[in-house]
Amino acid sequence: MASKRGKELQLLAKEVRKELGIKDDEHTEYDLDLYLEDMGKEIIPVKNLKSDFGIDSFWTNGFESLIIDQDCYHANNYRSRFTIAHEIGHLFMHKDGEKDYSSVEDWKELIKNEAPVRNMYEQEANGFASFFLITDECLIKEILMLKQKEEVKVYLNQNVHTLEEVTKMYSHVLAAAFHVSQQVMEIRLENYWR
Repeated sequence: MASKRGKELQLLAKEVRKELGIKDDEHTEYDLDLYLEDMGKEIIPVKNLKSDFGIDSFWTNGFESLIIDQDCYHANNYRSRFTIAHEIGHLFMHKDGEKDYSSVEDWKELIKNEAPVRNMYEQEANGFASFFLITDECLIKEILMLKQKEEVKVYLNQNVHTLEEVTKMYSHVLAAAFHVSQQVMEIRLENYWR
């Protein structure tokens, strides 16, 4: 199976946002938990899923229940938003190709036995999540607002840094605007400037 990349992931993320009623220029006002609940999906936080098994989350019961690390789900808004967006990606991209997992042990067995396919699926879901959470429309709007900051104007007026370099320098500011980690923003910026 060919891996979904770049524009294909971006188009799928736009379609899913539209299906869920999230506007392309909306990036802070939506709660991903509610969208999953509206789709009839159950979110089940599990204590120590990450620390004991090395897993942030996975689908079970035929993609009806999302098992997610309790600490990730309750403690870290940025991480949980990305994790849930990542799992929405699996839901829309990989549902037909996935087996049904009823336990953490089933999931661990899959990872061990099907590593190349699993890695491709994980990369696709990560790409989907970054496009889902950070649309071009919103990113452009935030970059334009960033350009208005005095310290950014200084960098740009000195002709020492390009706008691309400045956005990377201020990726932490952009990340906060989108409620994602700086790492997610840096990866998204790499895709944006390509």
